[in-house]
Amino acid sequence: MNLKKEYIPFWKLEGTGNDFIFFDRVHLNHIFFENGLTTSLIQQLCDRHFGIGADGVIVLTKSERADFKMNYWNADGSMAGMCGNGLRCTMHFAVQRGHCQTNSATIELPDGSEVVRVTKLESNHYEVEMPTPKFESPSLPTTAERIETTLLIDGEEFTGIGVDVKNPHFVIPVPETNRQLAERVGKKIEVHPRFPNKTNVEFVKLSNRREVELWVWERGCGITLACGSGATATVAALVKKNLLDTNVPIQVHLPGGTLKVTMADDLQKVHLSGPANIVYYGFWEIEKGI
Repeated sequence: MNLKKEYIPFWKLEGTGNDFIFFDRVHLNHIFFENGLTTSLIQQLCDRHFGIGADGVIVLTKSERADFKMNYWNADGSMAGMCGNGLRCTMHFAVQRGHCQTNSATIELPDGSEVVRVTKLESNHYEVEMPTPKFESPSLPTTAERIETTLLIDGEEFTGIGVDVKNPHFVIPVPETNRQLAERVGKKIEVHPRFPNKTNVEFVKLSNRREVELWVWERGCGITLACGSGATATVAALVKKNLLDTNVPIQVHLPGGTLKVTMADDLQKVHLSGPANIVYYGFWEIEKGI
C-alpha cells in the first residue's frame, strides 16, 4: 500500500496556562475527525516531548442545540464533560476563526448534557456561565446533607468537599498549598475507590473572604497551571461553608494566573472569567493509504 501524507491544521491555545490543541471542524470536515482521533493519537498529540504538547484536545464543531459544540479530550485520551478554561478558549477560537460575529455565543458541552453561554468582556477576556454546582452526585462520596468526607492517604487525613460541575471535584482546604502536595496526594485521591469515575482534586488556601490560592490535580491530566471548573468548584465549596462572600468576584490565584468566580447567594448561578490566547498554529502530518 502506498501512503500519501496529508497535513491537518491545528491551533494551540491557552487560558491561564491551561493549554489545548484545537482543530476546526466547522471549516474542515475531514475523515481524520471520524476515526483518526483515537486514544493513542490524543496521547501522542498531548505529549510534551514527542508531540505538540497540551493538557487536552478540543475539536470545534457545529451544534444543533447551540452556536457551537466543544468536543474535549484529556491528555490521557479520556473524554471530559466540562472545562471552564476550555470554554473560554473555544469562544476565543471561534471569534478568531471568524465563526462568531457577536460578543456572546452558546456552546454545547462535550457530553451534550448542557448548553452554556460565553461572553466576550474586553480584549482577550471572556466570561462563562458555568453549570450549577451540585453537592450530591453518583461520582462523589459526599451527599447534600454531608458534604465533607475524610480520606486517609499514606497515614494522613485529608478532609474535602465534593462538588460536581459536570465533572467531579474534591476540594481540600489546607494551611499551605503547593505543587509538591498536589502531586503527592492528588494522584492518589484521583483514583481512590470512593470516586467511581475518578476525580479532580483541589488544594486551596483561604487568604480572605474574596481571595484564595489554588493548586489542582486534574483527572486525566495531572498537575495543570489552571483549572476553570476546579476554580468554580472551589469557590462553591467554600461558599457552602460560609468562608467566601457571594455576589462579588472571588480571585482564584493559580500557577498560570488569576481567574475570577462570582457565586450567587443560592449557589444556582456562577460566572467564571479570565483570559484566552492563541499561542501558535501549525500542521499535523498524517498518512493516508491510497
